[in-house]
Amino acid sequence: MPLQPTANNNVRACRKDRLLTQAELAKRSGLALRTISSIERGDPCRMDTKRKVLAGLNVEAKISLRF
Repeated sequence: MPLQPTANNNVRACRKDRLLTQAELAKRSGLALRTISSIERGDPCRMDTKRKVLAGLNVEAKISLRF
């Protein structure tokens, strides 16, 4: 079964697009390797952790609110 598009899969795809290993992303993010692996598997994480991953990937998050 193919992976469904999720934020977790996007982390993996973005990391691979930048030719980074999980270990390299962990170092750039200031996180443990097991944390990166866990996120890519789809395990939940805190917002602060998400921000660190985005910074490590050099990605800017945009949030749009709709009412």
